Amino acid sequence: MYPLTADLSTEVPGLFTSGEVQKIVGLTQRKLAYWDDPTLVRPQGRPARGSGSRRLYTLLDVVQLKLILRLREAGLSLQKIRRALLNLSDLVDEPAPLTELEVVSDGHRILVRRSDERLIDPLSRQYVLRLPLADLLAEIEQRVASAPLDGVNGDIESVRSMGVLP
Repeated sequence: MYPLTADLSTEVPGLFTSGEVQKIVGLTQRKLAYWDDPTLVRPQGRPARGSGSRRLYTLLDVVQLKLILRLREAGLSLQKIRRALLNLSDLVDEPAPLTELEVVSDGHRILVRRSDERLIDPLSRQYVLRLPLADLLAEIEQRVASAPLDGVNGDIESVRSMGVLP
């Protein structure tokens, strides 16, 4: 454990004080303290330990805070965000680091694209069908090439020339 009197943000790389986090993320002290919650973002560097103690945030904490802020700006409730983050933390089968995930939201739903290209809805804890149309076209072209049918090759080229397919 780190000494309680030291300013660890300068001694331990990758730790940020509340003031630094406020500037980086764009939050007020009040909102940052409100979001210091075991079910939202608890500072992993050093949580608050009573009045006057200094919280220290890791880089992952800062990323989560920025994500929460962006999702709030998109119109999602804090309750939905909290549930999504809890469910995402349970994804132990994610093969890559956090930086390879992508979060997509329409203001009502949250989808996460994993490093293996699968989509998951962290609110319902279900995978979402992701079906690139270019993959379907490639599959069709492969089948046509292996067993040509009269006039089919021309049809695929005419569909592609209309700009419907890549």
